[in-house]
Amino acid sequence: MVALMGSSLSPEQEALIVEAVGPQGKIALLFDEDEAGWACREEVLSRLVSRVYIKVIGLGTEGAQPDSLTEEEVKNLGVL
Repeated sequence: MVALMGSSLSPEQEALIVEAVGPQGKIALLFDEDEAGWACREEVLSRLVSRVYIKVIGLGTEGAQPDSLTEEEVKNLGVL
């Protein structure tokens, strides 16, 4: 499953993620490579790290946006 979200994680989104993957679930997260993305990364990790396995995948280029990646680029990052 691939889901896109903004630069914050609502309590509802948090509950949906945990429910969707379960306690043994694994998720891969790709954040915007900008100030808002870095802040969101810290927030999400602090809230989810004790509930599910998280792999953060960096895009490597400042200003890069996950929603601008092609399916092939996402596959090359090891997400799909």
